[in-house]
Amino acid sequence: MELFWIITQDARVKLMQYQERHHRINLDIASRMPPWLRPKPVPEIPVSTGMTEEELDKFISQAPRHPKRV
Repeated sequence: MELFWIITQDARVKLMQYQERHHRINLDIASRMPPWLRPKPVPEIPVSTGMTEEELDKFISQAPRHPKRV
């Protein structure tokens, strides 16, 4: 998908038309924001400066959580 934003506007249009014609895939990428304009995701870190040593120790001893893949 990153390549889509590097190529020229004419090449984007041709790519979308080609995908629609040959693969019946509608690339609606042009309506999306380019990757460099999207806001960066903020990681969820459940640690705060007000945690007690016991709470922090319990948190550190847990297995890491992996984000769900879409």
